[in-house]
Amino acid sequence: MTTPACYKSYVPLIVFFCTVLVLFVWWQEQQTLSAFEQRTHQYGRYLEIPLWNLDTDAATQYLQLVAQSRDHRSVAIYHSDGNAFAASESEYAPGPLDRLLHSIHLIRDYRTTQPIRHDGRLLGHIEIVWINDNLYVHIATALFLALLGKILHYNFQLRANSRTLARNNLALQQSEQRLRESEDHLQRITESLGEGLLITDPDDVVLYANTRLTEMTGFTREDLLGRPAYELLLPPEAHSRMRERNRERNRDISEQYEIEILDKNGQSFWAHIHATPFRNNTGEIVGTLGAMTDISERKQLETQLLHAQKVDTIGQLTAGIAHNFNNMLLGIMGNIEFAIMEGPEHIKPFLNESYRICEQVADMVSQLMAYSHRGVHTAHEPFDPTAIIARTISFCQSTFDRKISIETDCGDDLPTILGDAGQIEQSLLNLMLNARDALANLDGRMPSICLSADIVTLDGEAAALVADAEEGTFLRLQVSDNGAGMDETTRQRIFDPFFTTKAIGQGTGLGLSTVYGTARLHGGWFSCESAPGQGATFALYFPPAPDAPCQTEAPPPESAATGGETVLVVDDEESVRTILSRGLSAHGYATMQATNGREGLEILQRHHIDLILLDLSMPQVSGHDVLAELHKTDSSAKIIVCTGYAAARDQFAGVADVLQKPIGLTELVRKVRRALDTPQP
Repeated sequence: MTTPACYKSYVPLIVFFCTVLVLFVWWQEQQTLSAFEQRTHQYGRYLEIPLWNLDTDAATQYLQLVAQSRDHRSVAIYHSDGNAFAASESEYAPGPLDRLLHSIHLIRDYRTTQPIRHDGRLLGHIEIVWINDNLYVHIATALFLALLGKILHYNFQLRANSRTLARNNLALQQSEQRLRESEDHLQRITESLGEGLLITDPDDVVLYANTRLTEMTGFTREDLLGRPAYELLLPPEAHSRMRERNRERNRDISEQYEIEILDKNGQSFWAHIHATPFRNNTGEIVGTLGAMTDISERKQLETQLLHAQKVDTIGQLTAGIAHNFNNMLLGIMGNIEFAIMEGPEHIKPFLNESYRICEQVADMVSQLMAYSHRGVHTAHEPFDPTAIIARTISFCQSTFDRKISIETDCGDDLPTILGDAGQIEQSLLNLMLNARDALANLDGRMPSICLSADIVTLDGEAAALVADAEEGTFLRLQVSDNGAGMDETTRQRIFDPFFTTKAIGQGTGLGLSTVYGTARLHGGWFSCESAPGQGATFALYFPPAPDAPCQTEAPPPESAATGGETVLVVDDEESVRTILSRGLSAHGYATMQATNGREGLEILQRHHIDLILLDLSMPQVSGHDVLAELHKTDSSAKIIVCTGYAAARDQFAGVADVLQKPIGLTELVRKVRRALDTPQP
């Protein structure tokens, strides 16, 4: 309970006044009592003779005269033995104030006694009761009562004010409690959100950050509070744009945008920001309220989707032209082969160079098909990766500059891989050549390349961080160099077909694309880690092969490629039919030609055919339709599919082999001979 300030200021004065009043009243009482005692002594002397003579009438008469005074209440004379001799009562009636003061004992009557002697002998004594009607006592009493009334008034007022203050205090405490509960509720809401919340002032200085934002960025609240957010969370090149955005907030403009955020370790991640003006209680804009959502996973999925769409688009484009392109190459290369066999010697070097260029073009188409997952599907067999690593290292050590240090780091008991050993070996060689080219101009550093192999196990969380990665155990083949490295923009494009950082004429830009396609065709994936000045590490991941022995047996010896059997060439391209028929005829085979599937089926009904060279993509009746009809008729003719598209033997039931256009005439007759010599299953 609090005493009013005005009341406190009167307390010393009241205490002083009361002290002076008490002292003054006490002094007055002492003076009055002294006067009463003197008068009592005087009365005693007057009554000495009546008491000696035992004159009761004279004593009574004198006492009545004495009692008539207003200041006497009663007068009595007593013998020495204590018996009353004479007495008289005053007729004075006290007023209400006197009675009140007497009742509360603020005023008391004075009683005085005086012995009466005669010639030294004690005759008795006189006793007088005096009325205390001291004016000063009345004044003091009145003042005291007034003061007491004032104090009581202040006390009642203080109690009333205290009760009001207590009620107000209780209401204030309840309001503060509700406010604290509301703040705690709001705090729990902000802390439980999945988004990071950031409140900044107009200069982007951080005023508040919730727990989720500190988890996302790695900064503590102490790191953030009082510092400009853009200096901590954004790269320098984004600072000016963020200041512009803050000015837009001051103009009451909200916006949503995506931006790269830097965490405390300098690592970047993508975030979606929803920024709105932050207002105070009066509605004035005092800063920005921003909600930050980590969209790194979504961005990664978008990147993977875009990459997959790009690969699919390239695949569709490549597949669309590959068939016709390979058909034309087959015609060109076949005619060049005939020209080499039959032409004069002085033009053969030119023809050989032309044939080599055609092979390069065919290889480029094949690489594009591999990148788009539509490459040549060769038979996959289990093989030991240690052997291809050894061959790759041996080749590089004998051909690379001796200044380059080539190291290997292969773990023990590497698992076998189910796939095409030649394609994977070519992929490793491409990576080694790429690493060699990256070691130019090292400014005095010792160039080095390391080829390593180990077994890694990825859980779902780790696999989600890498494009194309899957959960499980994989064989990892890595090629690392200490070259110049590359920035993130370049790293994002290295798998794009025809993208290269080399000078014109030094690369086609298909090497890494082909490696990527090879990895995907084998159920794995291809990754790259690099930074400027820190070299690069390329990694191939392959699933281990099921428990199966590696293929080590040598293929059976082949007979001579010549023969006398009849071969039916079914293809809608005249140049292809002509080249294939001419090549087979040159090796002793009888040939027949059909321009489409229907014509081929009609020839089969009329003639004995030992082997069919069948194109797949034809008008009217396709090669697939011909295969279906042949299965129905149970024909004894062996079939070799010859296509410009990527295809594997296991895609077709009852097919002896699959040839990928363009194919050389020597390879053609070798495949035909092998198919004719292989018994029917």
